[in-house]
Amino acid sequence: TSVDVVSEDSDRFRKIVPPALKYVDYLILNEIEASRVVGRNARRADDTLDPDELVRTVDDLLEMGDMELTAVHMPEGVYVRDRSGRRWARGSLELPEGFIKGKVGAGDAFCAGMLYGLHEGWDIERCMLLGTCCAAASLSHEGASDGVGPLESVLDLAKTFPSRNPPVAVGG
Repeated sequence: TSVDVVSEDSDRFRKIVPPALKYVDYLILNEIEASRVVGRNARRADDTLDPDELVRTVDDLLEMGDMELTAVHMPEGVYVRDRSGRRWARGSLELPEGFIKGKVGAGDAFCAGMLYGLHEGWDIERCMLLGTCCAAASLSHEGASDGVGPLESVLDLAKTFPSRNPPVAVGG
């Protein structure tokens, strides 16, 4: 069972999402949604990402349910933790000026890429890569999914554009 939520500006996240998490295997949210579920803020007042708060947010989410995997994506990249405590992080692709035509659907595209990889039994690194590339492909068009083409062409974006540093240091 996987869950992705609809972004909205309300306090309903803390009421609706936590009771459902005991039924969820894969939770994939953006940093704003994740923050609202647990009552934290993964972004500082200047809108920069707070990696420590992001880690605490994901830890709190995992305590609310027995998810196999929780992934939080954001413009800077993705941070993932599994039920056993293993952690991964990947930076988003550095896209050139003018590449982004629209932001609608990038999070959904990321989620779709992660879920495809999980369904296919890929390792988490490859799932994050596909999610990141799907998000970048989505950004290349005004429509939510118009930019997401065949698998290989989407993955080729990682060969075309460099990756940012991961949003969270995971050691190793």
